[in-house]
Amino acid sequence: MNILFTSLWTLLLLGRLVRSQQLQRRDILNYLLNSSAYDARIAPDYEKDVATEVDVQLFVTSIDSINAISMDYSMNVFLRQTWRDSRLNFSHISNISVLELDQRRIDDVWVPDTYFQNEKSASFHTITVPNELLHIYNDGFVIYSIRSDLYLCMTSV
Repeated sequence: MNILFTSLWTLLLLGRLVRSQQLQRRDILNYLLNSSAYDARIAPDYEKDVATEVDVQLFVTSIDSINAISMDYSMNVFLRQTWRDSRLNFSHISNISVLELDQRRIDDVWVPDTYFQNEKSASFHTITVPNELLHIYNDGFVIYSIRSDLYLCMTSV
């Protein structure tokens, strides 16, 4: 009952904002991420029984500590991933083209569970805040980037 009331209230408020053309980025994010239709634990095309196509880019900033004896090395990278999530399409409610999420809201969006097969360990940069960004475009296109230190072995484990 409470969820139904909250959803109806959100729709009424959104309808008023759209009619008055005062829809702000915060309102769009609240509409997209706080609705009962969006669950960050579920992949975008899960209900269609189709895998989500994710494009991955790796920008290597440094390769360090190459050890020929233990067959491992470390590297600092920016991991960038892009995909489309139709649940995050907001082109029908606003003319804003892109939303940049704050660090506190990134966990509210589904992100791929990408891993490195030859990883021994990894860490994410968090000084002074986590080094990650997430942009949502009005057609549901998502860009996610994170900076990481990887400790990898030269052979598969």
